[in-house]
Amino acid sequence: VIAENPFIAMRALCELPVDWEHGPAAGLSSDDVRAALAKALDSDDGSHTFHSVGDARAALKRGKVLEMRYEVPYLAHGALEPVNCTVQVDGRKARVWVSTQVPMAARKAVASVLGLRGDDVEMHQLLLGGAFGRRLEVDFIAQAAAIARHAAPKPVQTIWTRPQEIGRAPSE
Repeated sequence: VIAENPFIAMRALCELPVDWEHGPAAGLSSDDVRAALAKALDSDDGSHTFHSVGDARAALKRGKVLEMRYEVPYLAHGALEPVNCTVQVDGRKARVWVSTQVPMAARKAVASVLGLRGDDVEMHQLLLGGAFGRRLEVDFIAQAAAIARHAAPKPVQTIWTRPQEIGRAPSE
């Protein structure tokens, strides 16, 4: 929905007839997620090592091992403020105004959606509030770019409502 203001857009969204295809994760439960995360932690492939010093395996063989597992619920990284983005497409250039924790990834996503070179995307990095990692994703930025392509040369601002934000599927 493209509208003059957010309130008109939100009302129009409520009127759209939508048939959802729930996809392969339709039956996914919290227990399934917990089991998948535990399995990933128990794997010993070493693919998620960020920094390594010394020989941990040798040290563990010499010492006493105490194993503890702490669990917390799988929760959404919901930003305090609504995620939003403004994009203006003008010819073969784009301007983006967004609060993001990954401006280079955002630039790349916009360029990809619009078929532009990264140098043709001008980023305006805005201050952000408590995003708790949510603004490490670029889905809302790519969406704004896709919509702005159809409204060019007018700028388009997208704002995700709280239900849209919490109901979204995490990126792969």
